[in-house]
Amino acid sequence: MTDYSIWPATSGPGASSPDTPVTLGTEFYVTSPVWLLAIRFWRADTAITGAVAGRVWRATNATSGTAVSGSDVAFTLSGTGFQRANVASPVPLLPSNKYKATCFFPSGYSATASYWASGGGASDIVNGPLVAPNKSNSVGGDTQGCFGYGASITYPANGSGSGACYWVDVVVTDVDPFAGQTIVLGQAIETSTAGVVTSARAVVLGQALEVDTAQAVIGARAVLLGQALETDTATAVTPSRAVLLGQAVETSTAGLVTPARSVLLGQAVETDTARTVLPVSSTVVPGVLAASSSVASLSATSR
Repeated sequence: MTDYSIWPATSGPGASSPDTPVTLGTEFYVTSPVWLLAIRFWRADTAITGAVAGRVWRATNATSGTAVSGSDVAFTLSGTGFQRANVASPVPLLPSNKYKATCFFPSGYSATASYWASGGGASDIVNGPLVAPNKSNSVGGDTQGCFGYGASITYPANGSGSGACYWVDVVVTDVDPFAGQTIVLGQAIETSTAGVVTSARAVVLGQALEVDTAQAVIGARAVLLGQALETDTATAVTPSRAVLLGQAVETSTAGLVTPARSVLLGQAVETDTARTVLPVSSTVVPGVLAASSSVASLSATSR
């Protein structure tokens, strides 16, 4: 497994700056799908104390954004240098978004003035699929090195102006941590009233799938009803594989999987435009390919 961060382990200033409670962050984006493993920050000295918390935000623009679900962490401080806090479960991050890695500091922080304007970050920092843009290339044009004051972690809507660096970093991997996991039937699938996945992670019967904002499946493999299906770039199921060992499931209007018989055991299924499961004539025998490719698009079938 290959992990990536913005900075190497030994980067960072030698002294901290005192302040009132503040959220500080670093903007970044990825050039291919990755999974967030941890947030980290540079602790210049032991004057940085208190309950430091971390969160990744999806940046809508310079002044607003939404928290990335599952990215919240709490730090246990020890010594100096980079302090790392792992997320509870790897979180997918997509190349269609801009992100801000942030930490809430109750009493002090590490900083390097003008880093993103004329220092080490004057040119974009690139490490594999992970990119931290310089001051000019950030969202809004000058918000790399961002901050926001408040009694708890908040979206850092302000830019430092000078391109200051606050040494908040992430740890990501480009190796899918969910590959090959055991299929557990009966997982909840969160959908909106329009029947589309509402978050950047869809769970289809126990298998994590990453979707972009257009609900396209990232990657060439997905898992549905206990069987791996190959998909092309448009997420359509290719005729080379079929659904094996079907499972009886249905979803409520809230998108929760309930035990019922809307999908018959061992039977191929398709969906109409309203995403209702319809039985079709092509029967699938366990271990045998279907006579016809009657499975509709993966994203529709998975609901």
